[in-house]
Amino acid sequence: ADYLKLKNINLGIGGASNDTLFKIANYWVEELKPKIVVCLFTHIARTDTHLNNESHKQWILNPKNQIINFTKNRLAIEKICVKSNIQCYTYTLGNWAWERGVLFAPWSPKKDRLDLARDQLHHGPRTNKRFADTIIKDIEWLNK
Repeated sequence: ADYLKLKNINLGIGGASNDTLFKIANYWVEELKPKIVVCLFTHIARTDTHLNNESHKQWILNPKNQIINFTKNRLAIEKICVKSNIQCYTYTLGNWAWERGVLFAPWSPKKDRLDLARDQLHHGPRTNKRFADTIIKDIEWLNK
């Protein structure tokens, strides 16, 4: 945000699902009317659930349903931004990390990671800086 001379409003919630990302965007994008929205999705299997029965668990665990649910959330957030004429940049942690040789899974060997956060499970500051640089390059490229 500093590089782009914009105000940074971080609406991220640690451990949030992609369903939660949609709920946040659905309320706050129209309320705040930012110039740019950057959304980093988590693993496609992370979802909100309000039922605790076996059939619902099976639905959530089905990879095809995970892809459908993830895609609906991503497209919905993009549509919210388009409707308000706001630039929207969406990223998926897994795809972004793998494409750049940065493994993200807590079980991946430490030697395969760029760096670690204090909890030794998540990405560290160098990885976050690399991701921020990616966002800046994407914004600059699309606004030429």
